[in-house]
Amino acid sequence: MKSLVLLFTMVILAGCSEPSNPDLTTVGVAKIDITPDEPVPLINELTTELSKGVAQPLYARAFAIGENPPVVLVGFDGIGVPAHLTEGLAKRLSAARSRRLSDSA
Repeated sequence: MKSLVLLFTMVILAGCSEPSNPDLTTVGVAKIDITPDEPVPLINELTTELSKGVAQPLYARAFAIGENPPVVLVGFDGIGVPAHLTEGLAKRLSAARSRRLSDSA
């Protein structure tokens, strides 16, 4: 969760500077490694085993466009997000004046 909060912060701050040309649109991008440091349960209906190393890193990416408030799109290498993380993120974003939150897996 800390990685995603850092990612949002980086993208929102990147989109907060005043453009020197009013005809330009402010855009920000970010990418952060979210690969777990320890074994995690594999998502599989037939087993409950833990992962055995890292085949490739996992990333979260974000793209922000516009200002007051910016539109922020976030994608990550994962299958789903637990409800408690989505709800926590929605609370943090509402504090940042976000009006809408949509998630999909």
